[in-house]
Amino acid sequence: MKKTKALISALLTLAMCIALCIGISQSSAQAATGWTLSPNDFYIKMTPDERAAFDYQLTNVERIEFIKNAKEAVTVKIPKKAEVTTLDKYFMKALTNNPLVTVDLTFEYDGKTYNVVIPAGKAEYSEDIDYYGPMYLVGKYGGTVIEE
Repeated sequence: MKKTKALISALLTLAMCIALCIGISQSSAQAATGWTLSPNDFYIKMTPDERAAFDYQLTNVERIEFIKNAKEAVTVKIPKKAEVTTLDKYFMKALTNNPLVTVDLTFEYDGKTYNVVIPAGKAEYSEDIDYYGPMYLVGKYGGTVIEE
């Protein structure tokens, strides 16, 4: 019974991830399948290894949609291997508009590896800034060097 529940949970998680990755909206996926999982539901139920793979594979557009749709506190991790050093204005606007989401970004810049955490509810967006660069993020949100 436990194996069956785990398998069903894993399949639902996979289906929702695929739906998000290929651009099917959450409401369309729910209408087609009858599932009522939110982005947080499947994300929270993932193992750390599954989350790492999911976080790495997301595009900027998918991350923005995930942030917009988050209904409870969640951390979006963007690992170094995603090769993201800059957040664009659309990402920051979505983050500013949803105070439930924390972003944990690890990136390499100028030969060093940094980690910046933008706490839930603390993101700031400006119409005048198109791209939030690595050193801006470090200065604004207190990033740390984790590898030299």
